[in-house]
Amino acid sequence: MPLLDELNKRAGTVGRSIDVLLQIHIAKEESKHGFSSEEIRTFFQQPDISHRWPNVRVRGLMGMATNTEDRTLVSTEFAGLAGLFREIRDNGPYPADQFSELSMGMTGDADLAVAQGSTMVRIGTAIFGDRS
Repeated sequence: MPLLDELNKRAGTVGRSIDVLLQIHIAKEESKHGFSSEEIRTFFQQPDISHRWPNVRVRGLMGMATNTEDRTLVSTEFAGLAGLFREIRDNGPYPADQFSELSMGMTGDADLAVAQGSTMVRIGTAIFGDRS
């Protein structure tokens, strides 16, 4: 994981620890990125994963749903990510009080995200309005 290696190195240089969320690809769009469910399971099965990056704290998962008006699809995507989050939290290498964040949902679908267990939503549009 070159990005985690670099974050760890730079945080160590300045004597800090950095909290991160790992992005999971849950959308039906190729323009969005992240680990697949299988990739993230494999990632967390690595030996000594919790000690590999001493200056990086993996706090949880994040994902962006498909940009669609289909609220059923969005809710299903959020439910899948929530299930994956619980699986990793309950069986992964990090204590549950550290691996505690599930970031999903934006202004238009925050209600669906919260209903599926999101602990962090991005509501910039509700605060600042539509982008110009």
